[in-house]
Order: sequence, then C-alpha cells, then structure tokens
Amino acid sequence: NKRHDINEGVDVHDLKTSFEKWNFVKLAKPLIGVSILIVVVGLVILYIFKLNLGIDFSSGTRVDFQSKQAITQQKVEQVVKDSGLKADQIQINGKDNKVATVQFKDDLTRAQDNKLSDNIKSKFGDTPQINTVSPIIGQELAKNAMLALIYASIGII
Repeated sequence: NKRHDINEGVDVHDLKTSFEKWNFVKLAKPLIGVSILIVVVGLVILYIFKLNLGIDFSSGTRVDFQSKQAITQQKVEQVVKDSGLKADQIQINGKDNKVATVQFKDDLTRAQDNKLSDNIKSKFGDTPQINTVSPIIGQELAKNAMLALIYASIGII
C-alpha cells in the first residue's frame, strides 16, 4: 500500500486495494442460486418427513405433576388407566425422576380432567397442572409458525 501525494494526479478509482481480490458481483448469482437450492431442499424434506408438531401446535392436553418420591412409568400408566384414559406420551424427568408429563392428543373433558386430577393427587400427592390446546388455536399457531419460516427463508435469500 503505497501512499500517493494529492498532487500526483492519481484518480482514487485507480488505486489498488486489498478488496480487489474478490469480485463480489461475479459471485452474487451463484450464491443466490445456492441459497435458493438450500431453501428448496429444506422445503422438500419438510414435505416428505412432515413436522412432528408438539401439543402447542397441534391440539390436545398436557398434564404436569410432581411427587415427593420417584415416579415410574408404570405408576403413571396405572393412574391414567384408572382414570379411564390412554396417554399418547408419558415422560418422567426432573431430579430423581420426581416430575412427570403426560400428553393426550385429544382434548379431555372437564369430567376427565377432574377424575385424572383427583387420581394423581391421591396417588402422588400433587395437584397437576392441566393445559389444553384446542384444535383451532393449534392450527392458528402452526399456520403462523409456517408463515414465519417462509418469511425468514425469503429474508435469507
């Protein structure tokens, strides 16, 4: 990088810079093509494998509760069965397996909620937190999430 005197009459556009190694304009079309290809491949994969939507985006009921002693899968299954229900997913977690989450793909009625809540309280000593997402809200959330994904993809391109 040689310094030039202003009186030399050298035009500023004729000066050499370290950025002349890269022709960014020449690379624009291939890079846009790669971006579009990545988005298309991602959309094809989404179409083929579908999204495994959680309860927030589909619909159903989620029941969370804790216990003072360790919870086992069998105990939770039995409490759910005693309530006249069948869980779609049961997760045991937390420190020393003292927290459980039970998910149902269907919305539980008020009577089913109450019966399950009473059975959990009598067996585990904790009043469960029961959350239900209606199909309409789930569809709206899923639609908004997909729109956000599309807008973000367009923004990346």
